[in-house]
Amino acid sequence: MRIMTSSAFLFLLGLAAPLAAQPMPPEEDPAAEINKLIHKAVAVRLPRVTEDDSGWGRTIPLPDKLKLPRARRTVIEVNGKPEVPDGTWIKTRLSVGDPDRDLTIRVRTFKRLSPTSYRMTLDADVAFRSEADTQRWRNGLLFADATVGADMLVRVFLDCEVVGKLGATGVRLEPDVKDLTLTLKEYTPHRVKLNRTGLTFEGDAAEGLSDLLKGRVEEQLRAKEAELRKHASESLAAAMKDSKNPLNAAAMLKAAAPLMKKAD
Repeated sequence: MRIMTSSAFLFLLGLAAPLAAQPMPPEEDPAAEINKLIHKAVAVRLPRVTEDDSGWGRTIPLPDKLKLPRARRTVIEVNGKPEVPDGTWIKTRLSVGDPDRDLTIRVRTFKRLSPTSYRMTLDADVAFRSEADTQRWRNGLLFADATVGADMLVRVFLDCEVVGKLGATGVRLEPDVKDLTLTLKEYTPHRVKLNRTGLTFEGDAAEGLSDLLKGRVEEQLRAKEAELRKHASESLAAAMKDSKNPLNAAAMLKAAAPLMKKAD
């Protein structure tokens, strides 16, 4: 009887060993459904091409004392007075090839603040193909004129308060974006064309010539944060008011339920 008992014990131990060696299944992401929901809503509204020329066209009054006074300078009439181009001019064109591939949404938190209000924070990564025209001026003299093509990855951090209100068609959500920041995570130049000479540089040479431009792109992103914060609030509000939009109140709160449960 003892022999049979020992054999049975060893048999059960042999069954348990392979089971114990199996890796534990990954924990299910509580934000998976709301990530998909917001991605679907944002992807259809994401502009395929965006242009920004806010950094283009800076001029100053023509100084009284000039180095190279006989050099031919570009003079522009501004409000009836002669001025000359000065500083670094830059204008950019950003394009998104495939939103399903180039946009990533990660909802970090979705917390209930009161019976009718919530707080959501998220990160969004957007991969752009960029082309930037840049010129370097000094007192009306053009020293550099180049067009730079690059791949860039921008991270958007958004902190939003969402309030539920009862309307004619039922409960609707009203968002208020409290904070929005833009961070240039990656910047990889692949081509630089010197427009005055027609020369084109690629690879390592392009990266070396584009270091200064990366800083200018970061400045442009920071300058756009306030404008984009307002635009994000308006776009989210429009999406949440539409009962057919993926971000309608019922669908969003259902998708956010695992995150709220985790927070509780």
